Amino acid sequence: IGKNPFHMCTSLCEIDVAIGPAHFIRPDGVLYTQDGKTLVCYPAGRKEEEYRVGYLTTCININAFAFASSHLKHIEMPNSVRYIGEGCFHNCKNLVSLKFSEELRKLSSYSISFCNKLEELVFPNKVDSIENQVCWECRSLKKITFGESVRFIGRLAFAGCENVTIVKSYAVVPPLCEFLGLDFHPDAVVYVPLKSVEAYKAADIWKDYKILPFPEDLLNSMINTAEDLLNQNTGENWTKHGLLHDADQLTTNLQVQTNKELYNLLDGDKETFFEGTWDFDEMQGEKPFLQANLHKALQFVKFKYLCPNDENRVWNAQVLATNDLENGWTEVCDASLSSTASCINIDLGKPYRYVRFIFEGVDGNGSAISHFSLVWNELGIWNGATISNQLRKDATGLIKTAIQELNNNSITTETIEAMENMITKLQAGDILSLYENDATHIIYPYTEQQTTWQEVEYVRDY
Repeated sequence: IGKNPFHMCTSLCEIDVAIGPAHFIRPDGVLYTQDGKTLVCYPAGRKEEEYRVGYLTTCININAFAFASSHLKHIEMPNSVRYIGEGCFHNCKNLVSLKFSEELRKLSSYSISFCNKLEELVFPNKVDSIENQVCWECRSLKKITFGESVRFIGRLAFAGCENVTIVKSYAVVPPLCEFLGLDFHPDAVVYVPLKSVEAYKAADIWKDYKILPFPEDLLNSMINTAEDLLNQNTGENWTKHGLLHDADQLTTNLQVQTNKELYNLLDGDKETFFEGTWDFDEMQGEKPFLQANLHKALQFVKFKYLCPNDENRVWNAQVLATNDLENGWTEVCDASLSSTASCINIDLGKPYRYVRFIFEGVDGNGSAISHFSLVWNELGIWNGATISNQLRKDATGLIKTAIQELNNNSITTETIEAMENMITKLQAGDILSLYENDATHIIYPYTEQQTTWQEVEYVRDY
């Protein structure tokens, strides 16, 4: 009989099926196909407030307009349901809760339109598209959650849903939205995976709303960052490389390579090494460099490396830094790198994410050379700021609180703000360690008035 033939029969309370062989069944007065797999019609005149789809069947499909104009307040469907037809819940004016099947694949056009008391919708993870005008004119809707598989939101899908203020999208790639696919309150906040924030901010239609990371993603990332700042350890066995976790963080303009790759600098094996040779005659004035992406902006860094040769050589290098590779580099200081194992502390002047060492094309006597060779076994970069015992204690307590909130799903704005401030403090450090006569350490609390940075070496309490 096709789409619901009883659509708009708002006084219909029950449907009978003839005795004997039949194409339909009517468990509890609701019309299903004979195999129970398709719900054809829920009589719109019934006065019940709740209904569970497929209670006595294994329903897979819900027919077009099956519940249209019904009096139901609460509808729940089993996980067997995969398809919801056109206009299925159209004009269910009393509907306040709608629980979808976790196996749902598709909602057709108009399926939830004009449900004016519905305040929240959660689209399951397996729904990959939201069709045209699915939630047209659902004016009480305030909160929407999209599953991780949504790729497309159709034309006018949420037109007239101007009271929606909270949206959660678990899709890593921003779903493509057609005209008025999203028509939410101008101040609506859209929560997305932490790694997808910038993509949503750049995506058409999504970019019209405030984009924030999921609080749980943000807090978990903050906890990891704070713990990294507290627990950094240079060690002597090179099992850790500080902020360097992957060779992709390292870049060089090497043109002639005589031996191993950059990943040997991070493999923890003192017997392997990176060896590179730069030919100045082929570089047309460009200087050799080794560049590192710290993945976070730091002002004070501890740079540690291991070399295989014992000869007493010194590499002179310019240290440059930037936060945006497209906007050029700032020269921050000079560094002298010994050809033996060494560890140096560098003050970049302000926090930077990228650091570049440019090696001078001169020998120890200042004479120009035609080739420059660099041989290192291991490389590590750590945060170089000093942390007092009190700051360490405060940070440890805050991390404990944050973990409890994360585990209890009770994340507060106050804790997120406190973690953000704490990370800033841990990155900057709160102690100055000054050297007097190249020997004596005098510890001073950090003050904003300290201006003689060149006289101060920041030393981390590892």
